[in-house]
Amino acid sequence: MGIKKIWRRRGDESSAASSQLERIYQEESASLEAQWRRTHLHTMFLLSILTVAVEIAISAVLQYNNLITIPRLQYAAKYIGIPLLTYCSIDLVTVVLYHFSHLSGKAMNYVVSLSFALLSGAISMFHSYFVVVYTSGAAVIALTTLYGDRKLTAITALTTILLHLALAFLTNWDPLLVRNDTFFINICLAAVIELSVYLISSMIVRWEARRRQAVVLRQAELEELRQVAVRDPLTGMRNRLGLRQHIDDADGELLYAMADIDHFKTVNDHWGHAVGDQVLTMLGNIFLSMESDRIAAFRYGGDEFLLLFSACTGEEARAICHEAARIFSASLTPQMRAAGVGLCFGVSTQDAAASPSEAICRADQALYHAKHDEP
Repeated sequence: MGIKKIWRRRGDESSAASSQLERIYQEESASLEAQWRRTHLHTMFLLSILTVAVEIAISAVLQYNNLITIPRLQYAAKYIGIPLLTYCSIDLVTVVLYHFSHLSGKAMNYVVSLSFALLSGAISMFHSYFVVVYTSGAAVIALTTLYGDRKLTAITALTTILLHLALAFLTNWDPLLVRNDTFFINICLAAVIELSVYLISSMIVRWEARRRQAVVLRQAELEELRQVAVRDPLTGMRNRLGLRQHIDDADGELLYAMADIDHFKTVNDHWGHAVGDQVLTMLGNIFLSMESDRIAAFRYGGDEFLLLFSACTGEEARAICHEAARIFSASLTPQMRAAGVGLCFGVSTQDAAASPSEAICRADQALYHAKHDEP
């Protein structure tokens, strides 16, 4: 029964390790998403600024070469003023939602991504004379890949492609644009490029999710192996490697108590080693049930066990040891108790200057004296 409990506990520890790793990954992913969301938003602002700057530069070149055929004020309003107002409106609404709404991080990913799609559509409509601007949707779609959300990428791609097609086929902002078969073929090719980028982005997101799952599972396996390496396979208690790790990680002064089973050789000789293993397992379960943030238990070797106490006085440690000995004795058969089988402890004296090895030696000496002083 004790062995089943040990393996059940190990399974619980493995599951807990996997859950903890998944939780850590989710927390880190949320933090990285927030950072990328800010970068995504800043990229949208930068695109708006660069587009307006290019529009102003083009108008300056056209004016310098006397290529503007409509009144300059009308030209400035149509090709600079209205586009600038449109870009600023999109950016302003996005900023307000970003800073003042109570949307979740995932919802804000949609807001920023779809706002970028809307900005790309506006730029394409105002500059449809240059058909290549319709391929800007490819960048809009690709930028969503870093969120690791296939649904977000799909919705952004669908919105971008449909928006570009609708603006190209249903609007005619630039009267100089020749809307012939070549124009519409180029628009369809731009949509094919955006669709291809979506397919590639979706594949990347899917494989990244699989890679993440593989990493989490691998880390859980490594954590399970680490747990196995520091635990005794019979009792489930931490071994000397686990003891060393515990001492290295401990804060403050520790009190050591060494324990061994009286007349354990008698158990093996009269009842067999299988029964002896059951006794060790039973004692291991008792010690494991006592573990807390103040008490740590270890199998030191053979029938020797070590308890480490933090924030405990010597009297408190001895009282805990006495209770463990009582529980162990009550768990034995009457025949074993009659044979003198029991649990004996030796508690080290407190000395902040003593090394762990010295403290263990003192506990071992105290155990020797306790056994020697027994009637």
